[in-house]
Amino acid sequence: MTFRNKKIAILGFGREGKVLLDFLKREEVKLSQITVCDKGMVEMKGVSIQTGEEYLKNLDRFDIVFKSPGIPTILSEIQKVLKKGNVLSSPTNLFFDLCRGTIIGVTGTKGKGTTATMLYSILKTARRKAFLLGNIGKPALLDVRKIKKGDIVIMELSSFQLQHLKKSPHIAIVLDVTVDHLDHHKNVKEYRDAKKSIVVYQKKGDIAILDADSAVVRSFAKHTKAKVLYFGNKEKTWITSSDIQVPGAHNIKNASAAALAAERMGVSREVILKGLKRFKGNEHRLEFVRGKDGVRYYNDSAATNPDATIAALRAFNAPKVFIIGGRNKGFSYAGLAKEIQENTMRGVVLLGETKKVVFDELKKLKDRGLMKKVMVVESLSDAVGNASSIAQAGDVVIYSPSATSFDMFRDYDERGKKFKEIINNI
Repeated sequence: MTFRNKKIAILGFGREGKVLLDFLKREEVKLSQITVCDKGMVEMKGVSIQTGEEYLKNLDRFDIVFKSPGIPTILSEIQKVLKKGNVLSSPTNLFFDLCRGTIIGVTGTKGKGTTATMLYSILKTARRKAFLLGNIGKPALLDVRKIKKGDIVIMELSSFQLQHLKKSPHIAIVLDVTVDHLDHHKNVKEYRDAKKSIVVYQKKGDIAILDADSAVVRSFAKHTKAKVLYFGNKEKTWITSSDIQVPGAHNIKNASAAALAAERMGVSREVILKGLKRFKGNEHRLEFVRGKDGVRYYNDSAATNPDATIAALRAFNAPKVFIIGGRNKGFSYAGLAKEIQENTMRGVVLLGETKKVVFDELKKLKDRGLMKKVMVVESLSDAVGNASSIAQAGDVVIYSPSATSFDMFRDYDERGKKFKEIINNI
């Protein structure tokens, strides 16, 4: 991609947008060529600014539009750019164009951050020069000029990042793909097609590591030229629960996928096991916070969909108190309600915009015993107070919202940190 004499728009001036602007400056792109477009206020000297409610106005006047992942492609203003034939790109696209190292991409509806970090731990244990970039690590463009041929780059890739990416990583790991982000994608098919694109542009000599338990993911094998390897409950694995430090059968699957990729990079099983043992889990993903009076408290704030919360429910055999609620992304909570009914629950505390939706799904089950355990509250502090008051020694209390944070918090990171602050002050 050449920037000479091009008019460039940066849509979204969050973390990735700021890194992109710094990158363009280092590449000696003239500031007069760049316009920063963001709904919020932006203070920046030398570049044009387009903010407020009309921050997406007249985007088709730009030659190149770099879109941050959080801005939905379904917006009419973005669709105009696509129809006119202007270049719609992203920091991820630019990174793939420039990266000289070997890229391993990880996607799926849930578990991709954990799998990516497990793999990073393995490769660091093997003393390989590896970079953990993207959603779970640093913004990719920060390190793109440092990466040399032979280095390994591990990237957690969302559907937003993959949707218009016309390149695929050398190794693609695809975890289970269910339903998510229907507030950003026009339908389920578009969401799944975005995930599928991680393997579509692979070549012979590349590797696709696919979840054998998912019919959707298995179907991706028909769309890649890469060598296909499978992991999952239906496949033999040499990884056991004693080999990992994080709870849940889903994490054995995540570790199996990471191990397959590491083996393909020439890492021995002995070193793989050492790397997995060193991985203690990621923040906000079934993160152990503290034990008090025999009760264990876990922060699962990154669980922004029902499938992630179901995985958390299945991760523990002990009686559970779950705190659930946030802003809905268009999900049905019927499956989660049924899973709650089938688990050993001490209590369920509901809050946020989804509290009524989840309550109604639980009520449909007509289980009086279960409904006696359901509490509805207005704040996270009240939720923690109620959960801790009913939890008994040997129980686990888990904050697994099953929804986004935007009704009460800036993001899941702020939400999770607030939960931990409350727990540590009990």
